[in-house]
Amino acid sequence: MEAEAMDIKKVMGIGLAFVLLLSVIITMNTKSDKEILESTLKIDIPVIPNLIAMNDSLLETAVNRAEYLISQAQSTQLNDEEIQRLLQSALKKLEISKSEKDPWKALINAREASVEAVTVIAYAQAKKGKLSEEDVLNEIPAWASKIQLLKTKMKYNGEDLEQSIIITAEVERSLDSAENWLSQAQEILNLKNMSRALRIAYAMGALEAVRGNLEDAEFLLSSVQKDGIDQEEVFVRIYKRLSKEASSRLDDKAYPKESFANLTLHAAEEFIKRAESRFNRGFKALAIIDIMHALVLLESLDALSEVPDPWYTNATITANDVYQAKKQAVQALNEAIKNANGNELSLYLLKFADSDIKTADSLVKRSIDSGRFKNTESLRLAYALYIRATSYAKNVNKVIELLQG
Repeated sequence: MEAEAMDIKKVMGIGLAFVLLLSVIITMNTKSDKEILESTLKIDIPVIPNLIAMNDSLLETAVNRAEYLISQAQSTQLNDEEIQRLLQSALKKLEISKSEKDPWKALINAREASVEAVTVIAYAQAKKGKLSEEDVLNEIPAWASKIQLLKTKMKYNGEDLEQSIIITAEVERSLDSAENWLSQAQEILNLKNMSRALRIAYAMGALEAVRGNLEDAEFLLSSVQKDGIDQEEVFVRIYKRLSKEASSRLDDKAYPKESFANLTLHAAEEFIKRAESRFNRGFKALAIIDIMHALVLLESLDALSEVPDPWYTNATITANDVYQAKKQAVQALNEAIKNANGNELSLYLLKFADSDIKTADSLVKRSIDSGRFKNTESLRLAYALYIRATSYAKNVNKVIELLQG
């Protein structure tokens, strides 16, 4: 009798589980596509901790500068549509910088607000004849010299190899960005399809971006890089070894052009090229990060071979497909964070998966806002990015092992 009772309980338990599963399926099926997409955005993304602490004074200084520049920009009282758009954008970014809980995101928004405010101010000055192209050109050599000076102060040390790569990469990222903005300032002045005043304005905005990036680089150099063994030669060996590995893996990779794997393969190729360019310009740690990112993408390709290219195909992606893909991506990211077990470089690379998920979320929101809830290009791309984030999170540790090997 006891055995019979136990069998009945088992059957009842299985039956109850089936009923619960069926109720979930029915609930999802009875929801509208809009409701399913809204539920997708409600799935919380795990927080990856910031690996470099922010100095409060750095953020405070950036916010104060943005506030001052915006007040100056507002006093110009220009009615130009483009300039008004920039001013409103600057105000919005300043507001975000004050409310954002992530200090690094807050800093980025404050920096961007300053760039847009300077653009407005410079436009007003150029319109009045108080600022010329020559004035902009005269500022460029001083900024170029400062970039070179900071590059000579680069350190390649830290408490351990992985921390050294992360910290040095962040310094190099700021310097690389400063160099790119400085180059853009010169290119903007040569544009023919833009008025003289706008060329001057955008070039001055680019120089403000140079300023912000150099302030960040100085902070990282003085406050973050720690004493320790110089790892520069180790960085060079690691880059060359991983670069060779990545190039060899490219040789045997080919996917149908209608698959998202093909697009991701091309993305990996671009990261490998960028890594080479950065390495040749002296940004060794940043080149290592690019190569490692490319290797994780290459590891992820097989999982993407059945995922349709959002632009090349019209494969049907439902709201429920998107929901399930987001759910899997978040689960994979949670597991990867747990499996990283505090490994800083794993966590650093997982920010790429985090970025894919957040980009996909923005695409889902775009579809909701547009009132189109089925098989839009945005939803197809969101689905593909969620799947890629899932595969990326599952493959990060394989590439970490390559670094250590």
